[in-house]
Amino acid sequence: MFEYVGVVHVHSIYSDGTGTIPEIAKAASELGLDFVMMTDHNTLKPKHDGFEGWYNDTMIIIGYELNDPNDKNHYLVFRVDEVFYPNSSAKEYVQKVKALNGIGIIAHPDERRNNFEEYPPYPWKEWDLDEFTGIEIWNHMSEWVRD
Repeated sequence: MFEYVGVVHVHSIYSDGTGTIPEIAKAASELGLDFVMMTDHNTLKPKHDGFEGWYNDTMIIIGYELNDPNDKNHYLVFRVDEVFYPNSSAKEYVQKVKALNGIGIIAHPDERRNNFEEYPPYPWKEWDLDEFTGIEIWNHMSEWVRD
């Protein structure tokens, strides 16, 4: 059996994060992580800019975070080379990712917070589907700003 240690759902300066991907990769490598799955909002630009790959012993995997027009139902998308902008329902983009043999992970599904007006909750509301690949069970940002 193999054990891989990594982080799923990380943002860089390509969206609302504060670190560059090389900085994130360096920190991950120093911590001994096997992988980091980058999920900047609605963009694959880091992938097109050549940031996906190995950094020492850490693999950086580039995906993106998608949401519906109401900024709910956030979904982490991997292994799809097309960005679906937030103009369709969660059901539509979950099914499209599945049809493209992509990997889709429901992000912060039970998010409840109200401590910071600039960080409202983004819970998952579309439970009438089963085409997703996984569900994020813990999110640092959600926990940090939770009431």
